[in-house]
Amino acid sequence: MVNKEVWIVFTKSEPLDGCSIDIDGCDFYFTEAYVPVESKDFNVTSLEPIVSRAKQSLLDDKLVLVDVSKCLRYREEEWLSNSEMDKEVHVLAAKALSSGTVRFGGFRSEEIEELCRYHHSMNELNT
Repeated sequence: MVNKEVWIVFTKSEPLDGCSIDIDGCDFYFTEAYVPVESKDFNVTSLEPIVSRAKQSLLDDKLVLVDVSKCLRYREEEWLSNSEMDKEVHVLAAKALSSGTVRFGGFRSEEIEELCRYHHSMNELNT
């Protein structure tokens, strides 16, 4: 049995012509890529292969990776609250694990990303 784990890559991307996600004409979109990694890669010494998989999956959806703000290993026990956001994290991580493919969270515009970033920062300060 092959063991897998998931890494979450927080991305900023730019839509290309024909991108179905480009619904409001934003210059950039933000999302989390849930990247499954096989057990042989658990001793990660470079995030490059993980980021490359996220980058290729974005490109498949006609988005160009512009920036990665964070890359972290998903551990179920670290997402214990019952918030909708945490539930979505569990669902997407499970889908990435079972399918072996990169999964994406919801795509956000720059304006929404600013609101989310502030919310995350406030939550982190309160813990």
